Amino acid sequence: MNTLKNFKIPESLPKDSPQELWNLQRQLDKYAQSIFGPRNSKKKLLAPEFNADAAEGPHVSNTIDLDGGYASLSTVASTSWYATVYELAHETIHLLDPRPAPPFAKGSNWFEEGIAVEFALHCTEIVFGERPAINSPTYETAWNLTKKIVEAKFFNDCKNIRLECGHFADANFHVIKKHAPKCDSRVIIELIKRFDNTPIQNV
Repeated sequence: MNTLKNFKIPESLPKDSPQELWNLQRQLDKYAQSIFGPRNSKKKLLAPEFNADAAEGPHVSNTIDLDGGYASLSTVASTSWYATVYELAHETIHLLDPRPAPPFAKGSNWFEEGIAVEFALHCTEIVFGERPAINSPTYETAWNLTKKIVEAKFFNDCKNIRLECGHFADANFHVIKKHAPKCDSRVIIELIKRFDNTPIQNV
């Protein structure tokens, strides 16, 4: 059952509502797992935080030991539940199995980012009754590419790809083609590319 439908927007701002924010995170996590399969049991899900720097966008932060992660949300989201739901839903997809981003590791691919955008749109619509516009051309490109995988069973096929490959970012050409045979090969090649091409540091 999707308990996200029952989430009531608090009267206080997100930055002043740590318990409600944590409850939202847990509901989003539960919903994401019901759609895409279980979260990595070796990684702890921690409570979201808001960035102190207004120039810093939403992202996943990992623990020092890489045994857990949490959503770092924008300063805009700190005063807007609408932005909070959208950003937190997006980061929840990455939190199913959080990994360091470049330059420390390869990070996500276009496939994972497209799924995160669609899940954010979907969850925002559940809570607020409308799908917001995608305000980033880069993320809109990821969303458009990913949505070409299937016509009707988008979430289910994405789940099967994740379960077979172990991680959205590890999806390969053959597995995507197996679950989405009608998807153009040129699209799949783009989907499995790294989303952030920042050079990876040698450790």
